[in-house]
Amino acid sequence: MLKPSLRDKKRYIIVKIYAKEKDEEINIEDIISAVWKKAYEYGGYAYVSLSNMNVIKDLYFKEKHIFVISVMPKYVEDLRFILMQVDKIKSWDVTLHVLGVSGTIKSAKEKYINKEEDI
Repeated sequence: MLKPSLRDKKRYIIVKIYAKEKDEEINIEDIISAVWKKAYEYGGYAYVSLSNMNVIKDLYFKEKHIFVISVMPKYVEDLRFILMQVDKIKSWDVTLHVLGVSGTIKSAKEKYINKEEDI
């Protein structure tokens, strides 16, 4: 295992999905493919590899329609732009809203996911 000083820094972007069709259940694999497709359109393979972007499957909350993406700090604003461009997941019209950016998963859960009822 690498020392903490040698590891890459990460930021965790918390995203809420707003869909017009409330009855439909959105699958995490569909979300991943839509986000990656837009990332490839935006910056190609170079952007995706340099940004170290990753949709974290374990942090998808179906009942709240929230998921978390990790990315390097330098590419946070680029990823926010990419998320703004996602307008369809499968055949559903969606809007992705960034709730916030956090440095750790623990603080992301405390600030944004557990207190999401207030939003």
